[in-house]
Amino acid sequence: MNNEQINQLIHDLAEMIDCGLVCFLNPETMEHLDVPQDVFESGDNREFYEDDLDKIDTEWPCFIQIEPLDSTEGFRIMEDFTGEIIPIGKFKNQLINVLSRKRPFANFKWLIEGTEYREEWFKFKMERKEEYVREILVENKLIEDEDMTDNEKDELAEQ
Repeated sequence: MNNEQINQLIHDLAEMIDCGLVCFLNPETMEHLDVPQDVFESGDNREFYEDDLDKIDTEWPCFIQIEPLDSTEGFRIMEDFTGEIIPIGKFKNQLINVLSRKRPFANFKWLIEGTEYREEWFKFKMERKEEYVREILVENKLIEDEDMTDNEKDELAEQ
C-alpha cells in the first residue's frame, strides 16, 4: 500500500471506531469489517452481522481487532482540546466546568455545538483517533512509525 492508501485506511478505521464500531482488519489483504460494539456486549442484532463474523472466523487466518476508545481516553481528548485549542477566557472556563460535572460527554457536546470551535473539535478528535489507529498498525508491524529513525526501522525489519 502506498502512503495515500494507508492514510485513507487509517482515516476509515478512525471513523468507524468514532461511530462505536469494532473494526476487524485482515493484515494480509488490509480489508476491514466493522461490527457495532453492542453486538458483542449484549448480542443485539447479531444476526445482521453473522456473515461478517463467519468470514472473520473461517476465511481470515488472522486479524487485528481495533476497539473504540474507552471513555477515559475520550474524556482525555476533550480535556486536551480544552487545554490546547481553546484560548483563555469565559468559554474555556465553561468547558472546564462542564468537564468536572455530571454527564461531561453530553454537556461538552452541547456546549461546543453552536460555537466557532465545533469544526476544530471534530478535526482534533479525528486526528487523535487516527493517531490511535496508526499506533495499533505500527505495533502490529503493518506500517512503519513515521517518527522512527532509520536505525530503528532497520532493527524492526530484522525482527
